[in-house]
Amino acid sequence: MSGASTIGERIKAVRLRTGLGQDAFAKALGYSKRALVSWELGGAEPPVALMAKLRRDYDVDPEWVILGEDTVPRSYYGPVDWDRLDRLRADVDAVCRDVGLELPDERSQALARVLYDGGADAGAANRKQLRGTLLALSLGGLRMSGSSKEQLAAWMADTRRVGFKRRNWPVVRRLAALCTGLLLAGLAIRLLGYAPALAAACWIAAVVTGAVMLIWFFDPRRFRARPSGTS
Repeated sequence: MSGASTIGERIKAVRLRTGLGQDAFAKALGYSKRALVSWELGGAEPPVALMAKLRRDYDVDPEWVILGEDTVPRSYYGPVDWDRLDRLRADVDAVCRDVGLELPDERSQALARVLYDGGADAGAANRKQLRGTLLALSLGGLRMSGSSKEQLAAWMADTRRVGFKRRNWPVVRRLAALCTGLLLAGLAIRLLGYAPALAAACWIAAVVTGAVMLIWFFDPRRFRARPSGTS
């Protein structure tokens, strides 16, 4: 490109760097696609509030957006390791697929940014921790606190959970009944004064049965996808 770039071209450069389309980027910024297209084409001047949004959410220097000449986004806080950020984004997408979550592009990008700011790096350990967090959120079993966790919960509130139909419920119910029966049997054996080893064996068997039941219940590979919104 010859000559200095326009504000619209620099905003477009930021969008292209995020990997988001115009619809997703406009939604992430809190504006309409029509407004974004107008800014990018130079048909209208963007509001000042947009500069703060780009700085806060995408680490873009507002001075560069307004006065810059090139189309290479300049970091406000410091150099951005784009390769690491891209790897974290890939991890987020992979883990979401694994646990059965459909995460909108802007939410996936925002989550990757939170991980980046927290010093996370792409790898097996990060994916394992992320998988546990997203799986717990998707199953509604995690109570979150703290500003960063509240942000994550807010993002996930916009996420559409893929509809799942659990199969083999009779197996889960039988395992639960067996686990309860073994626990009660062990307790009865102890109360009646029979061999403690027998009671211990019942309790150990109950623990093993319970573990099998939980693995069976929470393993996403034992879920069968169905269209969201169906009963």
